Amino acid sequence: MSGDWLLDGGPKPSVAPQEMKPLSPVVADDRAVTLRSFDLSYSMGPGTNIDDYVEEGTYDFDRAMLAKLTQAPPDRLFVARADGDSMFPTLLSEDLVVIDTTQRVVNLRDRIWACSIYGAGAIKRLRPAARGKMEIISDNPAVKDDLVDADDIHIVGRVIWLGRRI
Repeated sequence: MSGDWLLDGGPKPSVAPQEMKPLSPVVADDRAVTLRSFDLSYSMGPGTNIDDYVEEGTYDFDRAMLAKLTQAPPDRLFVARADGDSMFPTLLSEDLVVIDTTQRVVNLRDRIWACSIYGAGAIKRLRPAARGKMEIISDNPAVKDDLVDADDIHIVGRVIWLGRRI
C-alpha cells in the first residue's frame, strides 16, 4: 500500500527498516518539543505521490500549546506543508499543518484529514457515505467534491493545527 511508511507516524525509511532508530521526540527545552517535519507538500488538489523522495527535518513546537491540541505523544505527530487551493479559504498553499497519527478513524463530520487517496497524499474533509463509500470534500466551492470507495482511502491522521505566514 502506498504511503505505508507514514501510516504509523514514522518516517519513510531512507535505510533498511532494521537500521532505523525508534521514533522519539527531542526535547528542545522545558517549553518546547521538537516534532518531525516532512516536506510532503500534501496536496489540496489531485494529490501528491507520498512515496516520492521526502525531505525530513524538525519543527520546534510550544509544549503547552501542543498539550491543548492533543493528548497524543509527540512521536505520533508530525508537521507537513499544504499545497494547492482546494481547501481554500480554510487552508492556503504553503500553510504548515500538524497531523496527529493517533486519529485515523473518520468518526466526526467536520474534521480535516491527511490521507492517501489512490496512493496520492491529500488534505481533505472526509465524510463516510452509504455502501462503503467516502465523500471527499473540498472547502473551495470551485472544486468538485468526490465520492470514492472507502477502501481506496488510507487515513494518515487528523489535521489538528495550522500555521501560516502573513
